[in-house]
Amino acid sequence: MEFIQIPLPDFSFDEIAKEKAKSIIQHVLHQSSLMQYFTGSNLGLKDRLEIQVSELYEDYERLICIVELLNFLVKEESILKNNISFNTRDPSQIATGFNKIRYVLYSLAKKSANYTFDKNTFSLEEIADINSKIDNITYTLTKLEAGQEVIFNEFEEIKSHISSEFEALKSLPVLGKKTFYELMFGKIATFTGDKIADEIFKILTPQIIALLTLQAPHLVEGFQKLIK
Repeated sequence: MEFIQIPLPDFSFDEIAKEKAKSIIQHVLHQSSLMQYFTGSNLGLKDRLEIQVSELYEDYERLICIVELLNFLVKEESILKNNISFNTRDPSQIATGFNKIRYVLYSLAKKSANYTFDKNTFSLEEIADINSKIDNITYTLTKLEAGQEVIFNEFEEIKSHISSEFEALKSLPVLGKKTFYELMFGKIATFTGDKIADEIFKILTPQIIALLTLQAPHLVEGFQKLIK
């Protein structure tokens, strides 16, 4: 029997999950659909969400999709609260409606992705602070330049990779504080041992410590040991 070799995918499965989330937002969670659900109609929204998420194959991909949807709801709730056309509505009705959809997504995370969200969640203000601190980190990265002894292309590649990993952290606070910081440490750990990355992280130390100090000052020492 002739051996058949299946080529490795040349695309990211994470991106497929994120594209699925965009499709769900466009077709299931658009503003009119949300408002109908909030007012007691559009009862099929829950089933449509479940069907769409379940089309992804792996637990991890479904979880990425759910996280993207939860982050969308945070932004959308803020937009709706400041939208003149909705400001005559009962704010508690809107807040309750968003919480109902979040509950559906949390339930889906458990049911279809086998994940239980950390109850020790960030507040919206804390998420805004985290994003601001991450922006400081990525801004600092844009200003870094390779030293004479460092190959420019290699430096830029590692710098870009670190920046993208920190940008990705912005979508993870919904997983809870414990999981967020575990994932953050995991991302940093993947770079340790690389001479260029180590030097970059030494420069970023003040900004990263500022990020940790927001909610996890007890992890500062662990970070400092990690980059030594």
